[in-house]
Amino acid sequence: MASGETTGTVMCPVCEQPVTYPVRLCHRTRTEAAVAFDLAPVREHIASHEARFTTELPPTAR
Repeated sequence: MASGETTGTVMCPVCEQPVTYPVRLCHRTRTEAAVAFDLAPVREHIASHEARFTTELPPTAR
């Protein structure tokens, strides 16, 4: 069985900063492979952006 570790990168849609996450590759047989993505760093980064809602209208709508 062969295996390896690498990383993947996505861009945050809010701050446009790259977020890297670990990826594990595992080849069990000649015809069977598995890929596992650990998206915890992506979830943590997205959670760090607080949504700011207000009930006040913007100046252009007044």
